[in-house]
Amino acid sequence: MTMISTTIEQMGCRRLRGLRRAWLLPVGLALLSACTAKDARQASEPVVASESVETSGVTTIVYECEPAFEFVAQLKDGQAELFLPDRTLTLQRAPASTLAIYGGEGGTAFSIFGESARLEVAPDRSYSCASDPGRAVWEAARLRGVDFRATGNEPGWLLEITEGETILFVTDYGERRYEFRTPEPRVHQKVAMTVFQAGNDAHALSVTLRGEGCQDTMSGAMFDTRVSVRLDEDDYTGCGKTLR
Repeated sequence: MTMISTTIEQMGCRRLRGLRRAWLLPVGLALLSACTAKDARQASEPVVASESVETSGVTTIVYECEPAFEFVAQLKDGQAELFLPDRTLTLQRAPASTLAIYGGEGGTAFSIFGESARLEVAPDRSYSCASDPGRAVWEAARLRGVDFRATGNEPGWLLEITEGETILFVTDYGERRYEFRTPEPRVHQKVAMTVFQAGNDAHALSVTLRGEGCQDTMSGAMFDTRVSVRLDEDDYTGCGKTLR
């Protein structure tokens, strides 16, 4: 595969080339090259052990298909919503079927067989697909409205920043979870750095985003942002990327 073809990512790159949130500008410069070259792949990105592509009854799956084609699917309440390059389709699950088979207008059919799937969008267009769980957690966060996401290792942790809402920090492989109201960030344009200082009655959190290349210490995957987190007296380092 040479590019991400979901409409979600295409929207993200278009937004980045236009008006960007001010606090994302430092890291956005690095992401622009990723949007253009499409060489930062998500397939090998790390997954914290407690992460799941199922959130609030919604299951998110990323499929890579042959011939060259990719899309994101979300399953909920007997429906499959497919984010294709040129459109979004909502299909209904076939009644009284023991298999996960979904259909819609125009003869569109989507069938899931474990980690594999088949998509038929026209009589002469069909695709054999395989799921990629490592990328699904990132797409699920994007669809939930998360603006920035990062992960790290030893111990495994994840960070999600949603502008105007919350900063979520999960560490110790999912054992500990902290939420803070997202504060106004301090943006340092000259050094491509953004800093968030958040806190509540029990904990203090500092997040520093640096717009420079970052390689995950376990998978070797490349990201566009280096991330440092300080929770009370504990320090964490890792890599992340802009999602919106």
